[in-house]
Amino acid sequence: MRDPVDNRTAELLDVEPKRRPGRPRKPGAMTNAERQAAYRARLKADGISTYARPGVPDLVHTKVQFADAELVAMHRANGEELQEAYAELDSTKAELAEAHETINELNDELIALRRWRQNAIDSGAVIASLRGELEAARSGLADKSVTGKKVTKNIPESEWPFPGERSAVEQQRASDIR
Repeated sequence: MRDPVDNRTAELLDVEPKRRPGRPRKPGAMTNAERQAAYRARLKADGISTYARPGVPDLVHTKVQFADAELVAMHRANGEELQEAYAELDSTKAELAEAHETINELNDELIALRRWRQNAIDSGAVIASLRGELEAARSGLADKSVTGKKVTKNIPESEWPFPGERSAVEQQRASDIR
């Protein structure tokens, strides 16, 4: 407010007070105390006492005790089920460990078989190339023999495939000559 005698001060503008932060209150909002009083009134209307008197069990305490007993029973049942589940989990882990051992053994065997197969393929390629050289030498088309020396004589069919050994025919001839 302004002093009526004061001529120097200007009139104040019509400024509304700042709004408080947060959500505005509803017109019919109840305080916590009003809510608690309404709750007690509802309980009293249902015939339930809200005040615990020593030595006199009331309905609320009976309900709480019953609920506690149910929770304890459920906890015991869940505990037994939990123990069974842990036992089953342990047996499943043991089976899984055995399965991993079997898998590792089979993998080792597979690796050995793959190596054996590769060796067989490699030796098959060598055998095929040697057969090709042998056929070329037999037909007389090759300039070199399997050993790398020039072929200087024609070897009869009876001495093949081991030219250093005597055939049965040559052994008979040698025995006849003696």
